[in-house]
Amino acid sequence: MEIARLVYEPAGYKINYMVLGDWDQAISDSRKGKYHAILGAFKSDAPDFLYPKQPVILSNSCFFVRLNSHWHYKHTKDLEPLVLGMVQGYSYGVVLDNYVKNYPDQVYQANGDKALDDLILKLNSGELDVVIEDKSVFKYKAKHLGLKNKFKPANCILPAYSFIAFSPHPNKKDQSQKLISVFNKRYAQLVKDGQIEKIFNSYLNSGD
Repeated sequence: MEIARLVYEPAGYKINYMVLGDWDQAISDSRKGKYHAILGAFKSDAPDFLYPKQPVILSNSCFFVRLNSHWHYKHTKDLEPLVLGMVQGYSYGVVLDNYVKNYPDQVYQANGDKALDDLILKLNSGELDVVIEDKSVFKYKAKHLGLKNKFKPANCILPAYSFIAFSPHPNKKDQSQKLISVFNKRYAQLVKDGQIEKIFNSYLNSGD
């Protein structure tokens, strides 16, 4: 969100940021033109949306378990005996997305604006065996729930770039293209000024 504000507010745009409880609904509503964009999307989440040249962050999604767990992720077959927790509607690549479709009874998908809180609390209580989430986001949230040293990563999947994804709706498409042009220009300047690196470093250290 900080990057979006640094990009658009100096250019005269006012950002109205809403936290929606359902990621699938956020994508659907934006696709229908209700919103201009969604923040933190992977291209696999909404391949028909319009994207800037640069992402807002490189997301490193990991499998988190309790400290006393000896489980380690190598491939999806390792997940079959476990109950996996994840935020509903998020995509983690074709392989894992297919696992979720094929084994719905083994997957708990949380939704709402407290979805990650729900997942972390259920992991801590033993209701879930493993949770997949961006490493820095998980650590940050666990810290603020008072559970900083209760979990560990049990391997990570390949990092993926997270973007601001703009609505492809015909009534929004021209605006989307203009907003993308502004983003590309301003983002390049923020990189040159060192502000993007500063934000990334702050984000990566937020859970320490």
